[in-house]
Amino acid sequence: MTQNTQENTEDNKIFIINVIEMTKKDDKKLKEFIDGNFIPEKSDFGSEAIYKNIEAIKNMDKNQQLLVKARAKQLEENNDASKYMPAFVAIITAIISIYKLLIDYSEKINPKITNIIMGISILGTSILAIIALFLVLNSYKRRATGIFFNSLLSNLEFVKESKSDKEQNLDQKYNKY
Repeated sequence: MTQNTQENTEDNKIFIINVIEMTKKDDKKLKEFIDGNFIPEKSDFGSEAIYKNIEAIKNMDKNQQLLVKARAKQLEENNDASKYMPAFVAIITAIISIYKLLIDYSEKINPKITNIIMGISILGTSILAIIALFLVLNSYKRRATGIFFNSLLSNLEFVKESKSDKEQNLDQKYNKY
């Protein structure tokens, strides 16, 4: 092996270790890592470095592949914004129901109390809407990265096989005879 090939192999191993370590981090840090190392528009590195990173992950063994693919799928699934909608709709419906009850029974309740409760419900609805918008936008960005990374991993042709796969292939060859 030439020194350049040895350096590339060593660099690949280090990068694979970094990828594995990032799978242990939270979604935000994993997204930043993926953006910085695999998405040309968001990376500080040039296209050559990104291609090198893609080539490096092709050298993961089967166990590493499974781990990284599972984490990429988890990043995609965890950030599905549609998961927030049922809870958000239920809370908004409850606030609107309270508002409607206050209107219906406003004659029986002190007007000052009615106005205070209406103000609180409008404020609460506004705060919830802002929080929901923030969650949905963040989830959307992370999900897009998760879909990209999951798709990238699914379409790669990996070079390495795990030792057990190699042993199985050898066993199959020798068992034929």
